[in-house]
Amino acid sequence: MQFRIGPSLAPAGQIILATILMVAAIILTIYPIRYRKSTAQYRNSNPIPMPDNATPAHLPVLAEKYPLRILLVEDNMINQQLALIILSRMGYSPGIAFNGKEVLDRLRDEYFDLVLMDIQMPEMDGLEATRIIRTTHSVQPLIIAMTANAARKDREECLAAGMNDYLSKPVNLDELVNMLEKWGRRIRQSNTSLS
Repeated sequence: MQFRIGPSLAPAGQIILATILMVAAIILTIYPIRYRKSTAQYRNSNPIPMPDNATPAHLPVLAEKYPLRILLVEDNMINQQLALIILSRMGYSPGIAFNGKEVLDRLRDEYFDLVLMDIQMPEMDGLEATRIIRTTHSVQPLIIAMTANAARKDREECLAAGMNDYLSKPVNLDELVNMLEKWGRRIRQSNTSLS
């Protein structure tokens, strides 16, 4: 027996799959199996308790050391939710944009220190958005590419468009931590020298 999803059901199926994966990611990162306490302990706590032993040792709370305003630009809902969970575990509350046009709108109205920019997006891709930002904005955020294209020429294309750095997807947690520390130090040093 074959099961085929017709064109009209495909978006609904994608939404259901995205929801299931998002819930699974939240459960697996926030409520590890070894972590069991009675619900009475959480009556006066946050709606989603985040116990100390649920945070991996290699995932530091970087926001205390490097208080960056981060804009996450990602059109894929699953990738976006996972990135939000990881960044929030590091202490950040990132802004969100779904494509290059939304990035330009957000940067027109708000200041961000760092933009984590997907490359392949609808309406306007990350490369075009970066080129526009570099030529039209007086205050320049750091822009880090996030892309599944890991070839050397892709990295060079990102840097040529004006991006400051590059992460390949799927993003390795240690690489993300190193990247945020690297650029967080530079931002902190530049802010100190301006004082």
